[in-house]
Amino acid sequence: ELAEETAAREKMELLQKRLMVLISFGSRQSTLVSRLQECRANRTRFNMENGAALKIQKAWRRHWNRKMRLHRQWSIALVRRTLRRYIVRFRVRRKNKAAEMLKALLHEMSQVTQLVQAVRDLRFQVGQAQAMHRNYMEVNKLQCHLLLQQWLSVEGELEGAFNKSHTDKNARKVLMSR
Repeated sequence: ELAEETAAREKMELLQKRLMVLISFGSRQSTLVSRLQECRANRTRFNMENGAALKIQKAWRRHWNRKMRLHRQWSIALVRRTLRRYIVRFRVRRKNKAAEMLKALLHEMSQVTQLVQAVRDLRFQVGQAQAMHRNYMEVNKLQCHLLLQQWLSVEGELEGAFNKSHTDKNARKVLMSR
């Protein structure tokens, strides 16, 4: 009986040990399950909180990116407008400068044309004056030749008359002296 008792006691101890192991394992398992559930709850809460923060951050980032994109677009448009105005002003200045240069050139050309016309007119007037001078000289020469001929003819007549009168005086003297 003692052996049976010892065997039953050993069996009982073995069962108690197994039960203790199972209880310890079960408590550990329930602790692990509760910790796992707690971790899952924490993760879910963290994900909800973090998800809300992520949503807020995404919304803020979208808002900020949209604002910066609009600001960049506005800045680019401003630079384009300013550059376009500058280019237009530059082109207008260049066209005005070209027009002024063309106007000055045309003015100089008109002055040159006027000068050429004045030189032509002067040459024509000089030609006319030279022709008038030649005609005057020719007329003067002819007048002088005519005056000389008239002079010679008058002188011839006067000499003839003088000679005649002189001969008449001599003849009178001769007659008077006789």
